[in-house]
Amino acid sequence: MKLFITAVAGLAVAMTAVAVAETTNVPAPSNDPVAVEPLDREVPAAIKNAPAEIQPKSSSDTANLPLEGANSFTEAQAKQLVQDAGYSGISTLTKDQRGVWRGTAMKAGAQAKVAVDFKGNVVEVN
Repeated sequence: MKLFITAVAGLAVAMTAVAVAETTNVPAPSNDPVAVEPLDREVPAAIKNAPAEIQPKSSSDTANLPLEGANSFTEAQAKQLVQDAGYSGISTLTKDQRGVWRGTAMKAGAQAKVAVDFKGNVVEVN
């Protein structure tokens, strides 16, 4: 008798699992292309294959640059980004406590303080 009750209970559990699996709605994957904001400049080789969360922002939104955040660029990659932005004579860059690479560089014959944030934005700073 115990064996019969155990078998019936097991069968009831199995049938419930099948019923739940058949009625669960899972959305189909979307084939819509992801909207991509065009960049104002060519993406440097240093970040061309970087994940989307660290891709550069459009230079039209520069009010709050440089952005603070966990910066995964190496000094060499940050230096390349500064060079790709048209600067030369780039000093040693140092990463501050906010994750921003900072240094000095020359552009159009003038020395400027530059910063590279975690998204690859290169900006002049005071």
